[in-house]
Order: sequence, then structure tokens, then C-alpha cells
Amino acid sequence: MFITSLVILFALMLPFRSTRENGFYILHMIIVLSITYYTEHNLFRTPVFHKYSFMCFLILHIISINIVTMLAYAKDKKAAMKKEWRIPERNLHALEILGGTPLAMISQKIFRHKTKKSSYKSFFIFIFIMQISIILFIAKEFIL
Repeated sequence: MFITSLVILFALMLPFRSTRENGFYILHMIIVLSITYYTEHNLFRTPVFHKYSFMCFLILHIISINIVTMLAYAKDKKAAMKKEWRIPERNLHALEILGGTPLAMISQKIFRHKTKKSSYKSFFIFIFIMQISIILFIAKEFIL
């Protein structure tokens, strides 16, 4: 499970420049790899690239990327209020594309952040619609 997670996380990092420069994505990688390492060595083992190791990775990835996305929104809002260095929008969008959309929506409401800029909001809505479309396609083709 650890090797599966490691390969997938690095594969997600390579095509996106904003993930390679994003400290929050690195934090996400550390969280997921730490949990998978602990799980594999103390709880149960799964073969490399097995469906169970992939499902465990997927669950950990979704939970971790959402928490990290919320932390990124909180840090960006705090920096905006103090007029300090901000997190680039492409880094926030990268976290959303990788699955952080649910808590990004909640974070926008809680922190009242990134709700008025129309270019940001329109790309965020595009990401959300694409993710819903992919989920519905997968559900239709593979589950139903």
C-alpha cells in the first residue's frame, strides 16, 4: 500500500507545476505516506497495486487533500487580512483539482474567502462540474 501511494502521489505531482511548488501538496503527501506506512507495517499488508491498496489510498487521499485544502484557504485568508504574502490561485486550484473541492466550498463560506473574484469562482465552478461529471460517469459505467 505504501509503494502504491508513493507512485500515485508522485504521478499526480509531475504534470502539475503548481503541485511541485505547493507546500500544501507536500504536506498532503507526508500525511498520506505516513498513514500508509504505519498501516502497512502495523495493521495489514496488501500487495502492490492491488485493488484494496488502491481503495485505501483513495480514501486517505480524499480525506487528506480536503483537510489540506481547508488549511490552505485558512492560511490565505489570514495572509489577506494581514496584507502578507498570499498563496497563488493556481496552487489553490491544484488542490481543488486533486479532490479538495468539497472542503474548498465549505472553506469559502466559513472564511468568506475567494467568493467575489469572478475569474476564480468561474474556474472553481468548472472544476466542480468536471468532478461531478467524472463521478457520474464512473458510477454509471462501473457501479450501476
